[in-house]
Amino acid sequence: MTSNSEVSHSSTTTTTTSSSSTANTIDRSKLEEFMTKAVGDMASSLGAMMIILGDRLGLYKAMAESGPITSEELSAQTKTAERYI
Repeated sequence: MTSNSEVSHSSTTTTTTSSSSTANTIDRSKLEEFMTKAVGDMASSLGAMMIILGDRLGLYKAMAESGPITSEELSAQTKTAERYI
């Protein structure tokens, strides 16, 4: 079952290695491609959450109704803290 086994008889020790055990190598380009996609997916998820939050706070509706608006005016209009806008 294991690829490396030691059999000990008296004072003789024999080590056998199965031919099916090979060193796992990491393909750096595939790893980089995977990490790029994973980070991109996480960023997209965070962006979607921010859009939902802005909608629930009424930020988009307030901006659409008032036109150009400062963060101070938007926070007063939506009753949110300016630092989070």
